[in-house]
Amino acid sequence: MYVRLSLHVGSDYYPKLSLKDHEQGKCTLAFFIEAAGTVPAAQLLKSTGFPRLDTACFESVIGGP
Repeated sequence: MYVRLSLHVGSDYYPKLSLKDHEQGKCTLAFFIEAAGTVPAAQLLKSTGFPRLDTACFESVIGGP
């Protein structure tokens, strides 16, 4: 099953240095989600062009620091 969602990285996850440096962009992610709701695998399909923002994309969906 394929589901497409458009999400925005909120202030809880947006890197402070990325805000300071005016970095922004869109990333495309793919996730494998098990019936229990766990995410054993995730993949970056299209980068924002900024590694910090790419990491924030993952963390905003699956949780992180």
